[in-house]
Amino acid sequence: MLSKLWTSSVLRTTLNHVRTDDLLVFGRVCIVWREALLSHQTFWDNISLSSMPPPLLHFLQTGTCRRQVQAVTYPALLQLPTEVLSMFIDFMSFEDLIHFGQVSHRTRAVSRQHHRFWHSVHLTDTSPRQLRRFLAQIGSSDNTRTVLDVNIAIKGCSAAVTNIVLPVIRQTLHRIRRMELYLHGALAQSLLLNLAVPAPSLTRILLSVDLSSCVDSEMPCLGLDLFAGCAPALFNVGLQHFRLPSHPLPAFAAVRFMELVCDASRGGQAVQLVSSHVVGCFPLVERMLFRGPDFAVNDVNGQDLFKQALHLKELHLQLRHRTSAFLHLLPDTGAALPLICATFPPSDVVAIFLQHMHGPIHLRIVRKRGAQRHVSVDIIDQRSGIVRRCQDVNDHSKPCTIPANVFKRTEWLADIVECTLFASVCMQDELLLRLPRLPNVKKVTFVLDSELQAKAVQGSLDFPSVQLLVLASRGTSSRRIRIADVATFARACFNCRALDRPEVRVEAVHPVVLV
Repeated sequence: MLSKLWTSSVLRTTLNHVRTDDLLVFGRVCIVWREALLSHQTFWDNISLSSMPPPLLHFLQTGTCRRQVQAVTYPALLQLPTEVLSMFIDFMSFEDLIHFGQVSHRTRAVSRQHHRFWHSVHLTDTSPRQLRRFLAQIGSSDNTRTVLDVNIAIKGCSAAVTNIVLPVIRQTLHRIRRMELYLHGALAQSLLLNLAVPAPSLTRILLSVDLSSCVDSEMPCLGLDLFAGCAPALFNVGLQHFRLPSHPLPAFAAVRFMELVCDASRGGQAVQLVSSHVVGCFPLVERMLFRGPDFAVNDVNGQDLFKQALHLKELHLQLRHRTSAFLHLLPDTGAALPLICATFPPSDVVAIFLQHMHGPIHLRIVRKRGAQRHVSVDIIDQRSGIVRRCQDVNDHSKPCTIPANVFKRTEWLADIVECTLFASVCMQDELLLRLPRLPNVKKVTFVLDSELQAKAVQGSLDFPSVQLLVLASRGTSSRRIRIADVATFARACFNCRALDRPEVRVEAVHPVVLV
């Protein structure tokens, strides 16, 4: 109890003359003690946790302590009880475990059962001998438990470490169901070639391949049949990101690699091609769009992309008959939107984004915060849940006219089954008047911002098949919008005869209040 009365400065001086074991016999660690321990490097350099008082356990689990865990030595780890060891692994990285130099049988048992360990494994360049022993024990045959999620990042490892890691991953594929691999440079091709083994439990692989640092001589290795000999379950492979070199592509290697992945991706996730040198990608894009599943091209440099405007337009015309291809031409930054509008007529721009979207679609028109003229028209494919933003406009100098061009295309309007409209956007930009006949819309959600909007909205929308009209508000409970008769308001707002049908339901979602 006397120790509680000591000041932090006295404790720091005392710690220099007291063994760690002696510190633990106090049984309780107050705030002053914790502050002193954190500043005492000797405590972390030579910690012996033969006894574990509950307050110290709480101290070890605090966020401040996690920054100091790397200094815990391997002998101290072996002395931890199993439940405490599990706590340590919970906030220790894979690299921290390797730093211990060796792992006992009990530690291996804990790590094999630890979900977060398998969820994020980051392999760095450490001692090959220690890494070999650790990975071999983790991948031992006595562990038959199927790992659900494996997230492996291999970056910056030497060739010696790579030669150790790859066989272990290859041996453990039989008990992994889902795997995410983030590969960089020449290591990517080595690992991909080592994955060409039967994997009966593996149903999905997401690959993020960065070959931007590879030289031309390294690329042809990717042309090998990396999926040869795999079980049929592996046909759900999806290539998530494929970053190409900054120089023009070799003629064969990357194209052959993409063909293999797309052929194996039947029914898998959409493929996204990321490139910083899009001019060299056009032969690859053309070939893949005719072979693979849903395929998106996302260029990080809009200027390079739209230098090939005529080529892209011809490509778009060639793809009209494809129902599964989706060519995404808008960069992430949105900076290339003026180039899109200057290169293509507005109707063609919309066609590029929406021509090949078939199936249930949810149309959502919103205005992003912090911009006076920033309107976003989102098209949501309800089969995959993917949000495809076909227009993203932020121009304060002129009226927002581009969203109106979205509705000039009629081929995809029949696929829209849900529609979410925000009154602040639709009233200011007159989008309510621009919306065409939407024949198959079953549900319409109209979001109001104020009671004034509820009284002022007048539209001529035509939803002949509507079955549910929902009135909602973005206001808080203190700003509830009061509507005398929601049905009367709906008829005045939408001028829709379909509301007279008995099967049509009209609902008001909190905080819209009916009075």
